[in-house]
Amino acid sequence: MSNFLFRCKFGIYFPDTFIKKSPYAAVHSLPWNAVTWTDGFWADAEKINTLSTVPHLQKMFEAKDISHVVENFRICAGESTGGFDGTVFGDGDFYKWLEAALYSAAKTGNTQLLAQIDNYIDLIGKAQLRDGYISTKQIIGERQADGISRLGDINDFEVYNFGHLFTASCLHKRITGKDNFLAIAEKAAGYLETLYHDSEKNGDAQTAVCPSHYMGLLELYRTTGKEKYRDLAKLAIALRDNVKDGLDDNQDRLPLKEHEKIIGHAVRANYLYAGVADLCLEEDNAEYRQVLHSVWRNLTQQKMYITGGCGALYNGASPYGNFFVHQLVHQAYGYEYQLPNITAYNETCASVGSVMWAYRMFQLEPKAQYFDIIEKTMLNTNMAAVSLDGKRFFYENMLRREKELPYELIWPLTRSEYILSYCCPPNIARAIAQSSEYAYTVSDNALWLGMYGANKARIELPNGAHFDLEQKTNYPYDD
Repeated sequence: MSNFLFRCKFGIYFPDTFIKKSPYAAVHSLPWNAVTWTDGFWADAEKINTLSTVPHLQKMFEAKDISHVVENFRICAGESTGGFDGTVFGDGDFYKWLEAALYSAAKTGNTQLLAQIDNYIDLIGKAQLRDGYISTKQIIGERQADGISRLGDINDFEVYNFGHLFTASCLHKRITGKDNFLAIAEKAAGYLETLYHDSEKNGDAQTAVCPSHYMGLLELYRTTGKEKYRDLAKLAIALRDNVKDGLDDNQDRLPLKEHEKIIGHAVRANYLYAGVADLCLEEDNAEYRQVLHSVWRNLTQQKMYITGGCGALYNGASPYGNFFVHQLVHQAYGYEYQLPNITAYNETCASVGSVMWAYRMFQLEPKAQYFDIIEKTMLNTNMAAVSLDGKRFFYENMLRREKELPYELIWPLTRSEYILSYCCPPNIARAIAQSSEYAYTVSDNALWLGMYGANKARIELPNGAHFDLEQKTNYPYDD
């Protein structure tokens, strides 16, 4: 990676020299600020995201009477009083917003926002318990003795919250060079380490829904160089096979190495396979690679919309063709070619997850098919999920919207400023904020073009070659 520092308007930020390169990656990312969108579609999207979406989301997370997310952290930290309110996955969604805010602040030299981010990090640290546990619903519930306790219900999304904490803290280290957020994440990872080793000993395990922590733990490994985080991610994935009475909804009815088709909850599936691909970047595992290729083919050839949307059904059932033992599945991958237009679900988070998965597949084997999916999904589903002013959002992304239907759909036909399930807006915000990361990757002696857009880039290859590059295009408006 680069041996020089990149200067921003407000000081010096460090390139990714401390990020551990994955041994089984055929290509690697550039430093976070090596590429700048200069004009056209992505420059406009990034500007709207920075000036409109990021502050709007901050307002929503700060509002006590809307999301209650920051207020939950303040209650845990002893800075406020009251009970828990909002969604159980609000913590993780706030961490996703922190990623978007970090990118936006660093790229624009917004020192005020960077200072606010540090204040939020201090707040999260105060909310964290001594043993490393951090999930606001359970901390508040246990303190108020109202029957709520940790790890009692997988649908409380505790480990999902952990995973996004890990990822956000690694990005913070990558951009600022500071260790304060990373220290909180490592303390939380220590809690998971104890939990998973206990599960390994007693043979009992639960699947964490929307398993963002696989990617998060492996990012901790790359950022710190501590092998225990890679090993912990490997153990967490292996423990899935110990789940008793597993569900297709969580992709744990069958052992992982027996997966051939993509089924169940679309976000949970895409996060799972993105995490497995991340592990394959660190350790050679032919069986896991075979699973990834099989389910990827099933997704892209038989269960994905022309827009890149995925997870077609509001509610599905599995296994195929056997109603005596069927299991209901929410926002589901259905049967092959079961792709309705008016009732297409295509949750935005599933599409963001498919982009993360595709990018990791490209790192494993740099083939155009993966960036074809990234580009198609980013342009046609992810960007369509946010309004032109950057303040209103779709949760689902149907292909055709009809005002008059003989049945009622759960989500509105128009974009909303705030959605009860507010996971998608910060996911979109961080995807747009990080979009320049998809412009190029590098191998030992080559530069790989990923997503098109007018940009300027400072490139250094691992073989020592370095140069400045400028791309001029009006794509996607013109070829």
